[in-house]
Amino acid sequence: MNVYLNHLNLLLSPDLILIGGGVSKNFDLYSKYLNVKVKVENASLLNDAGIIGAAMSTV
Repeated sequence: MNVYLNHLNLLLSPDLILIGGGVSKNFDLYSKYLNVKVKVENASLLNDAGIIGAAMSTV
């Protein structure tokens, strides 16, 4: 996960990376092991974030 998030940071230079979907269910377990220069947070909608986003994109 660190390799992927650091690669995203290198390519996109975001201010924040939000983790959603199924990965967000256990975010508290592995968030302390993340070593990324950009702030990484859990999506407030957790697993429902992807479902809601997909539904909104069809409107």
